[in-house]
Amino acid sequence: MVYALGNPIATDLSSKLFAHYRDKRLTGEIYFNEKWKKGASPVTINLEQSYLSIVFSELARLGEWTAPNPLESMRKFTIAEKEMAWLTHEQITELLYDCQRQSALLALVVKICLSTGARWREAVNLTRSQVTNYRITFVRTKGKKNRSIPISKELYEQRTASSFLPTATFSFWQ
Repeated sequence: MVYALGNPIATDLSSKLFAHYRDKRLTGEIYFNEKWKKGASPVTINLEQSYLSIVFSELARLGEWTAPNPLESMRKFTIAEKEMAWLTHEQITELLYDCQRQSALLALVVKICLSTGARWREAVNLTRSQVTNYRITFVRTKGKKNRSIPISKELYEQRTASSFLPTATFSFWQ
C-alpha cells in the first residue's frame, strides 16, 4: 500500500493523497493481486484506510507522532448491510438427514449450531462442563463474550446421553 501511495514520508501523507489512492484502487488502476484487477471493493478500501489510520494512532500513543492523524477526518465508504439468508424447514430436514447418515456426532454439532446460533468452532470446542440443565454456555467466542443459550430438553438429553462424545472436547474435528 505504501509503495502504491508513492512511498511518501509520513508528514507528506494527507487525506487528499489517500483519496486519490482509493479512487485508483476502486477502478483497478492500482491492484496488488490479479484477482483485484477490476478494482477493490469499498469494504477492502475501508479496511486499508483503517489499517493506515491505526498506524498513526499507535505512533501518537507511543509519543512518536505529534501531528494530527492525516486520515482522522476522512470518511469511510458507506456499506449496505447484506441481507441475511435462512434455511427453510425442508433444507434443515435434508441437512440433518445427510449429517446423520454420515456421522451421529456431525449431526449433533449441526443441531447445536442450528439451535443456538453458535459458530462451528464454538460448537465443536464445547466441553461437557459447558452444558448444564437445558443450557449451553459458550466461552472464548469470536465476539470475546461468554454467552449462555437455552436448549431444548431433547437436545440436552441427546448431548449428555451421547456415549460417542469425547470427554474433553470436539477438537478432533478441526
